[in-house]
Amino acid sequence: MAEVVKRVKEKIYSALNLEMFSNNFLKFSSIHFGNLVGTSLINTFINTLFYRLGGGIKDVLLFNLIVFAITPFAKISAVCFLKKKNFTQNFIVSFLAYIVVYILFFALLLFRSLILTIMVAIVFALGNGFYKIAYSLSLTQYIGHNRRGMAMNLIGIYSGFVTVVIPIFFGQVISLFKGFIGYGILIGFSGGVLLKTLFSAKELKKIAEPTTYPQFKKAISITFNGKAWLLSSLGELCQGVREGLIGFLPAIILFEIVQKESIVSVSILLTGLLTMVANKIYGAILERFKLSKKSFMQMALHILMLSAMLLFFKLNIVTIIIWTLLNAFFQVYVTNPTLSIFYALTNRDKENNALKPELFVVKSFFSALGRCWGILLLFSILSCNKRYPIILLAVTGMQYLTLYFCSRAEAAMKREGR
Repeated sequence: MAEVVKRVKEKIYSALNLEMFSNNFLKFSSIHFGNLVGTSLINTFINTLFYRLGGGIKDVLLFNLIVFAITPFAKISAVCFLKKKNFTQNFIVSFLAYIVVYILFFALLLFRSLILTIMVAIVFALGNGFYKIAYSLSLTQYIGHNRRGMAMNLIGIYSGFVTVVIPIFFGQVISLFKGFIGYGILIGFSGGVLLKTLFSAKELKKIAEPTTYPQFKKAISITFNGKAWLLSSLGELCQGVREGLIGFLPAIILFEIVQKESIVSVSILLTGLLTMVANKIYGAILERFKLSKKSFMQMALHILMLSAMLLFFKLNIVTIIIWTLLNAFFQVYVTNPTLSIFYALTNRDKENNALKPELFVVKSFFSALGRCWGILLLFSILSCNKRYPIILLAVTGMQYLTLYFCSRAEAAMKREGR
């Protein structure tokens, strides 16, 4: 048996090309995997829980709006914290915050109140902000620039794997029990996973920061005074309009139609499979053929726009699942350009490299502003019968602006001769 397990591990190690990465990156990736599992309930079924508790989509939108609005400020706190401590300590703070979130969820199941909903959103935003900063720095500290694309694809596969396995398990558990008992069981399970991951985070190699105080004014100056930086940030803002809603809205639309978490979990299963395939294909094509990311993004946007238009004719379980699957496959082609430009800009000189945490926070404010706009836009048309096709078409169409700003940012970088 031990020999079989050993061979399976070797097969996985070889299939994912893990020998190309350092031990430090592999430790980080295992922690990220634990985070994905531990927060999977929040990322998949917490929105359906809020839908059930509140009797509609308004509580779901409120929860996500608060999270998006608070997260950038949490990232500011995270940067100030890591300058005094170390960014590896941010992982610990984030996992502690997530555990508190699950404790608050237990209270929310017993005492349904708006105050608890707001508290859950604020504490989750705190954990999310601290984790995102630690995550972004880990990608730059534990992996070289020439391997970063491959590292992102590996993490994409991790994310897809968690999206495949965990939601089916969660959906079945929720469906087995009446009321909110299934949610309570999963809250306890997720909290246990995060507690274990918290202790694993202590083993990460600590890397000293180049400065001992945050330099947000300098980061803001770089962003607004550099043409490539500003164009890239505007692309991030437009992308955020879509990202904020697409993260939870397709599942909520499906849940509104079928009122069954088990059906939602099947959709998430298929979404995860396609995400894994898309990341693998995307990485392989870019590596082998050196094709333009702009061309990929244009193709993806044309397909997603056409599929969103079809929802105007019929919105049911079949059409929303088809749209969700198309979005799952093509989203990697839509979301990668702004991130690639950001890392290229931060790595092009020593000054930017030293300000990565601060620049990442400034970037996150543009993204958060876009995400909040997307939710407020949906709030404004909730009374409309065609609200879902309208919003999906609108936020997808916004990505042509993302493409425009990213193209201009790349051109500006070339003109600067970097």
